[in-house]
Amino acid sequence: MLDDARRSPVAEEGAVDTARLLGRLDGEGLERTLRAVEARERADRLGRLLIGDETYAPLPAARASSGIIHALRNELASLTTFYHAVQRSRVWAVAQLLRRPLGRAW
Repeated sequence: MLDDARRSPVAEEGAVDTARLLGRLDGEGLERTLRAVEARERADRLGRLLIGDETYAPLPAARASSGIIHALRNELASLTTFYHAVQRSRVWAVAQLLRRPLGRAW
């Protein structure tokens, strides 16, 4: 392997571009998979609605991930509380007053 000192900026830029491309392709593949799953679930639910076999229960994915949804809602509530506490703090107000004449750079 090359030392960090001997790596050229062009090689690092190429590695970053490659990583960015691989990440984008991975994200697009995941998005296609999720869209296919959603389309299957939507078609299945529509078929059950047309037959009259539909009960108005939540979708299976929603039932399975309700614990995750609950945890995310709790985390969101916690972050919202923190945000409001920071906004109401005197230290934050002083920092914002000092920031105005100095600009965003500091």
